[in-house]
Amino acid sequence: MGEIPALAKCSEQPVLSLGAEAVRQGFCVEYMKGVSRLSARWFSMQITKIKEDISVSYISALCAYAGIAYDIVRHDEDGADGMLQKRIPLEGNRKREAVLRIQLKCTSSPSQYTDQGDVITYKLKTKSYNDLCLPSTTPIILGLLVLPEEEELWISWTEEELLIKGCMYWAEFSGGTESANDGTVSVKIPKKNIINVESLQEILTLVAKEEWP
Repeated sequence: MGEIPALAKCSEQPVLSLGAEAVRQGFCVEYMKGVSRLSARWFSMQITKIKEDISVSYISALCAYAGIAYDIVRHDEDGADGMLQKRIPLEGNRKREAVLRIQLKCTSSPSQYTDQGDVITYKLKTKSYNDLCLPSTTPIILGLLVLPEEEELWISWTEEELLIKGCMYWAEFSGGTESANDGTVSVKIPKKNIINVESLQEILTLVAKEEWP
């Protein structure tokens, strides 16, 4: 990385007129403000990436325990972040491969969601919502992981356990009316829709029976 002369000169004491000195100091202040804004943006991007990785780890652990194959979707033009797959036994000694797509979201910010007791209202990007509404031969659900507001509580570990402090909820919008909103759509997610081993197994069984949604 090349040198940044302007920043280096902020600490020097050259012989300048009063007017030039004021200009120099003003430039340094504006420069540092710019650095601060860039640092804040970088930190925000890092936090977003951390949340994404935690949500992937959350669903991956549940799938591993349930014997469900989970694959990360690298290109999510259709709104899917992951693919769940499992061979489900049916009546008559039959089996069918069930495949479910999931769009993962993670939040810890009260500005993005509201807990209304039995329902969580979440601000979902319009494109993400419309992707969930689009009918498909391979169903898709939304998986929202809600973490504590305090970052230091997200993950904890000891010699005996690794803990993700939060809960993931699911919602299904297939066949819904697409939105023309600019920015976001406020979606409602029932808190009874907890993503766990039992609910994933139940959903995949319904998919295999062609009874979903």
